[in-house]
Amino acid sequence: QIDYHDTTRSIGRNNAKNDDVRLEQEQHLSIITQNVDGLHRRAGSIRTTELHGRTDRLKCMNCGSYRSRQEFHSELEGLNHDWLQQALKENTATNESASMQRPDGDGHVTSENYNDVLVPSCTQCGVGFMKPDVVFFGDTVPRHRVERCRAAVQASDGLLCIGSSLAVLSAFRFVRTAVDEGIPIAILNVGETRAEVEGLNTTKIESPIGPTLSACLSHFSN
Repeated sequence: QIDYHDTTRSIGRNNAKNDDVRLEQEQHLSIITQNVDGLHRRAGSIRTTELHGRTDRLKCMNCGSYRSRQEFHSELEGLNHDWLQQALKENTATNESASMQRPDGDGHVTSENYNDVLVPSCTQCGVGFMKPDVVFFGDTVPRHRVERCRAAVQASDGLLCIGSSLAVLSAFRFVRTAVDEGIPIAILNVGETRAEVEGLNTTKIESPIGPTLSACLSHFSN
């Protein structure tokens, strides 16, 4: 099946995310993540801000109400059973797999014909269009979320950037905030980051993330 909840369940937990959460709990950290997969929440984080939103939730573009993406997809499949079966046949004929996941979490289909697809409206206002609650390219991060992240950085003793090139301004702005506030910055990443390109004063750790975080946790535990 072309099934959102099947593909997201298969992601599983990530060891680096689990280590992030242990650091959060043991070292009183706040986490700002650019990921939209919800893995920090699944690992048990309670102080994570998902900067670019989350793929497991939809938002109405009319009234702003939220709905579970899994629930929405179940209704979508029920309304479009015949279309779905035809799409699966076309995938089979072209040796494409419906289990292939697109970047937005949807299943991969080869069909170009969506004219007969019925899309459920918002269950609250009855007219709104439901969109994944994520910040796509060209969108802007909600102001309250930006301010929450900025406040966390300003209240911190230091900023640790893990596994990011910092190429996207929506996240890099918080590095600039730390610079403006005189807050120490450390970067754990394999490869050059935007902070280095711009000549910012940082401590760079060029090392694989998983083993390095695990070693840090062992050190703190001892």
